[in-house]
Parts: sequence; structure tokens; C-alpha cells
Amino acid sequence: MIAPSLPAPTALLARLAAMACALALLASCGGVQNAAVPPRAPIGASNAARLTIMIPHATSSSSAQRRPQYISPATQALAVTITGPTNASEGIDLTTGNPSCTVNLYSSLVCTVSLALAPCPSSTACYTGTFTTYDRAYTNASGGSCTPLSSCTQPAGTKALSQAQSVSFLVAAGAANNLPITLGGVPATVAVLSSAGTISGNALTGFVLPTAQSGQVSVLGVDADGNYILGPGAPAVGLTTSDATQFTVTPIGTSAPNLFTIANASSLPAGALLTATVTPTAASGASPLTAAADIFSGSAKLYVTNLNNSTVTAYDDQGAQQTLTGSFPNLNRPYGIAYDPANGWLYVPNYYNSTVTAYDAQGVQQTLTGSFPNLSNPIGIAYDPANGWLYVMNGSNSTVTAYNAQGVQQTLTGSFPNINVPYGIAVVP
Repeated sequence: MIAPSLPAPTALLARLAAMACALALLASCGGVQNAAVPPRAPIGASNAARLTIMIPHATSSSSAQRRPQYISPATQALAVTITGPTNASEGIDLTTGNPSCTVNLYSSLVCTVSLALAPCPSSTACYTGTFTTYDRAYTNASGGSCTPLSSCTQPAGTKALSQAQSVSFLVAAGAANNLPITLGGVPATVAVLSSAGTISGNALTGFVLPTAQSGQVSVLGVDADGNYILGPGAPAVGLTTSDATQFTVTPIGTSAPNLFTIANASSLPAGALLTATVTPTAASGASPLTAAADIFSGSAKLYVTNLNNSTVTAYDDQGAQQTLTGSFPNLNRPYGIAYDPANGWLYVPNYYNSTVTAYDAQGVQQTLTGSFPNLSNPIGIAYDPANGWLYVMNGSNSTVTAYNAQGVQQTLTGSFPNINVPYGIAVVP
């Protein structure tokens, strides 16, 4: 799934939160609490422990509010499960309604959670914890929390934003135990954004990269509430192209892990498919996501079939005609045209001889293993990216037939009833 077109991330790094969280866990034998925060009822034994979490202000533009330890500004709840000498299980509201949460000078919400964990019997880590943040508060949290976690309830539609699973840590008696925990962001969608250079367009309508030029795009995970997932805990990202001879993709590297340079190696117009991958951290428990976007070479972006003289002409997005090396041969009163980004081919229905012919972006005819059988004066065609099929309207018998990219007819469970001399077809991706 592709996220809606968003501003370039280089302009947003100062105001979008990284999905990472620094959790400070402090323990002492005397049960000392943070005097600045009203203590909540401890869980289990008498040893005090403190968990501190910061949530950035969603509309803040201060770069000081976007250090890597901050989590998604949509965060409203934290689930904590700890096993060890003391077991703890709790749901905690991270809102101003929790007396343990206060707003700091930068409008960030700072919540301090008091737990009670017995010290480890040795210098070896004896606790394992799982921490998950959510975008909705608990509905039955009394005084800001509910326990055990299994009894906590959240509104329908609550979504996980980040998580750290099975984190091992040590609680030493009489010592301040600082435990930095990085929460792995949970992506809901993938954003592919043009960033720099001569590349233009977006993932919804396709990118355009002039011939023999290069440009940059960013690939980012987007959480369930529309925030980019950046910084520690962010997913690993990748970008590939279906035509590596035409378009080369090179990652920038650790200095800009979300950024990729795309070079157009040819001087000829062409098209290809970009595939973006987002792989969350193992600790997040989330699954990888992929998204696809078209990329067009040169300025040829619009192709028009001409009925009377059986030709196809190509234009840029301003209407300037483009010169092609091919001629779209063997057309016979073409009606409509469809583009398949998976192979970069254009498919044209021919009304007079009831055929469909395929061409590359230069107008060079392609050889197919199938023949697009059972056409009857086709007058329209559409490509479905979900299954890679082409749907062709037949004017003479008012039917729609489906084919794969090689022209092999596909069997459908429906029959497209109630069509009467069709003159248009569209696929909603």
C-alpha cells in the first residue's frame, strides 16, 4: 500500500518524530520515588523502579523536540509486561489525564511510571520486558493505569505504533539502573517521495526522470496515524527497479538510510516499476511491507491512439510531442491504450481486426506467447495492478474479456452482465 503523497522528508526531519523511545529504569532498595511526580501504587515487592517516557508535541517545529529518543506524537498508551523475580503487567495511559504525566517547556508530555521490582540475585540480567505503545488510551484506567494488563480495554480501532519485545535487563540493588530501550516502529504503509535532483512526480501518478539524468527518492515507513518512522527503531528500507539496465538504484548509505539515487542510464524514453520495501526491526514484531511506483524515462509520459490514421503519438505532460525510435506498427483502427508497469509495455486494442498488440515505450512491437483470443471489435482496455491482468471491452458483443500480460485469456467467476455497447473501462487500484 502506498501512502498519500507527502512533503520531502528532508524538510520534515525537524518536525516529525522518530519512533524510538528512551526508557530509563531506576531501582533502589529504599523505595525512593521521583519527588516531582506523584507516585502511583507500586506493583509487587517494595523495591521502587521508575520508567520515564517522552511524547513529542505533534505540532512542534523545534528541533530540540525531535531527538532520536522521542516516540510517535500519536502515542496515548503503553503496555508493559515484565517477567523475572517480580512479575509486572500493566496498561498505562500516556495522556494529561494521568497524574504521573506532565507537559514540559517544549510542550512534550513526560510520563513517569513507578514499578516495584526486586533486585536481581546476581550481576546477570534476570528480567525480560515487552513494551508496546498505542494510539488510543485505555478506557478503564483508574488513576492513569490498569492492572493486570489482561483486564485493560481500549477503544475499537486502537493501533500499535511501536514495540520492543523480550528486552533483557538487570535491576541491581542500591544502584541507578539506566536501561535505554529502542522501540521498533510498526509501519502501516510505505511512502515513496521524490527528494532531490531532476526527478519529479509522485508514487501515485508515477515519477519522471529525464533521460541521462539522476535524482533521489526517499523510502519511509509510515505509522498507523500518518507519522514517518525515523531514527533508531525505524524499519530498514530498500528500493529496486524492474529494469536495472535502464534505471540504476543506489542507496546513499548510513548517513541517509532512507535515501536512494536513481540514475537514468539511457538516452531513450522508457518505463519501469520501482518496488519499495520496509522491513521493521525484529523487536517490533511487525511484518515487512512493499509498495510499487511507476517511473518514466525522458519526457514521454502520455500516449494517444489515433483512430483515423492508426498511429500512436507520445507527449510530455505539457503536451509537447516526443520523438520515438519505434513506430507502433500493425495497428488497425486503435481504440484505447493501457500501460503495464511490471514490464513497461503498452497494449493497444485494434478495432478492425479484433486484436491487441503490445509495444515497449519506444513503440517497438513485442512478441507474445498468447493471442488475445475471443475479441470482438475491442474498443477499450485497462490494466489491473492487483493481478497483472488486462481487461478488454468488446464493442460488437458488449462483453469484457480478461488476459494476462502475454495475451492468454483468464477464466472469471463473473460474466460482466448488463453491458450495452461499452465505451469506457477503468480499474480502481
